[in-house]
Amino acid sequence: MTHPTSKYDPRDRDHRRTLATELLALFARALFIETTIDGTKERVFAREVPNTDGKIRVLVYSTIEGDMTRAVAKDAIRVCVMYRSRDGRERGIASAQKRVNRTGVIDEITKRVILRMRDCWKAVVSIPRCHCGAPKFVSKVRTNKHTGVKTGGNQVCADLCWKTAEDLNRSNQSYQQPRRGRSQGRGSYRRW
Repeated sequence: MTHPTSKYDPRDRDHRRTLATELLALFARALFIETTIDGTKERVFAREVPNTDGKIRVLVYSTIEGDMTRAVAKDAIRVCVMYRSRDGRERGIASAQKRVNRTGVIDEITKRVILRMRDCWKAVVSIPRCHCGAPKFVSKVRTNKHTGVKTGGNQVCADLCWKTAEDLNRSNQSYQQPRRGRSQGRGSYRRW
């Protein structure tokens, strides 16, 4: 077995197994519990933030599959804060997302992971709150391709408190329906 003070080589199975073992020990010490996220193959670990009624939790997408980390060197360990809103959907709070690249000495990688976990934990305290008590997040910035005008980047309530329950339900239903592409029906065009 590779020693944790070795330089990490993602092509070496022993290194990938050692990093996974070190990360699993870190998550156990930090009281993070493995959770299931639909559509992800990697093992995900979570810890609920106290005094949030289970609505806010810190997640770590570990890059561990089975008993070792992924072989892809570009892949990063991601640490983020998620909020479960009143409509039951979980949203990431963008200001608290952190990446840890799997480069360098194995011990140093695990130290960077714990630092990112602590950064996210601290970010929960400083996240701006809406008048309804829900955290706010920064909306996506979009640029109009015709005018070049940018919109978005505003602080938005994660619970969308300005919408009624009926509006939220209607939005969720339209969000879940498949969208018609440009090649189908009206609005189709051919690129030259």
